[in-house]
Amino acid sequence: MSNNLRYQWIKGENLGLVEEQISDDGTYLIFQSGNKCSKAVQKEFMQYIQMDMDIISMEELANNPTPPKSNNKTAPAKALKKNPVKGKVKSEPKIEIVVEDLTPIISLLSQTKTDKVKLNVRMEVDLPSKEFLSVLQDSFTNDIIKLLSDHLVSKMKDPKLFLSSKLKTSIKDWHKKK
Repeated sequence: MSNNLRYQWIKGENLGLVEEQISDDGTYLIFQSGNKCSKAVQKEFMQYIQMDMDIISMEELANNPTPPKSNNKTAPAKALKKNPVKGKVKSEPKIEIVVEDLTPIISLLSQTKTDKVKLNVRMEVDLPSKEFLSVLQDSFTNDIIKLLSDHLVSKMKDPKLFLSSKLKTSIKDWHKKK
């Protein structure tokens, strides 16, 4: 047996595969198979294998997508960094993403662990004055704010494209702040 470190994929398209690390370029763990795993998400996708008894069976992985913490040992300090994996990752997405053309990136994004983040989505719209809205609310039993928002959306040529554009800008701003 070689002195190289061994890892097992616990998520993604290589689920269950045991890999032998041949190098570490600082950003990725590189394996004998040619696969790579980013150190930024390595602990989420892979488990360090110290002994053969640490290997998780496919049945156990299938029944429990997230192995118990006691089984997820870490590598020695020199190889302790986390890495992303090529493949699919299961998680509980907060927003269901429906995309006709699934790329590997979308597959990874839709299955990886997520955190709730408040984004500032700003848009410029033509609104009546607050006073006028108050008069409408006092005069009618309808939900004026909902009617107004529905009306504004109906006036948009492509609401999905509009929202996508606003989200893209907000996500870029959020990402730059990290």
